Amino acid sequence: MTFAYPGQPELFSNASFELATTWRLGLLGRNGRGKTTLFKILQNKLPFKGQINVPLELAYFPQPLQNKQELALFCLQATTDFEEWELRREMQLFGLKEELLWQPFDTLSGGEQTKLMLCALFCQKDAFFLLDGPTNHSDLAGRNELIAYLHKKAWLYHQVMTGSF
Repeated sequence: MTFAYPGQPELFSNASFELATTWRLGLLGRNGRGKTTLFKILQNKLPFKGQINVPLELAYFPQPLQNKQELALFCLQATTDFEEWELRREMQLFGLKEELLWQPFDTLSGGEQTKLMLCALFCQKDAFFLLDGPTNHSDLAGRNELIAYLHKKAWLYHQVMTGSF
C-alpha cells in the first residue's frame, strides 16, 4: 500500500503488513506520524494505491455522533448497533453509573462522553477496534480507568475463549 497527501512526500511507500486479529495490539507514535491516516486508509476513507484486505468489520473510535442534545442512550444508539443491556454491561465494567444514559449527551463531561462512547463501541461483536486517541484530554486517573477497563475486557475474553467461565 502506498499513500501520500497531495503535494506531500509519501507517508507510506509499498507498505505491507498483516493485522493479527486475534491479538490486542497498540499503534503508538508521536503526533503527526500517520496513525490517524492509517486508520482512515484501513476504513477506505482516503484514496491509496495497492490493496487492503480486512477480514473483520472495523469499529472506529471516536464515533461520529449526530445529535448530542439527545439523551446519551439514544445518541449512542443512533451511531452504534447495540442492545441497551449490552451497554449497561460495559458501563458496569467501566464503573459508570447507569444514570448517565438518561442525561443529554452534550451535558456530560468530556471524560464521561469518552467512556460511554468506548462502552458503546465495545458492544460490537466480531469487530476489530481502531481506537484513535482514546486518552486524549484525559487526566492520569482517566487513563488508569481506561487501562483497568481494557484489562477486564481482556480477562473476560480469555475466560470465554478458553471455556474457563
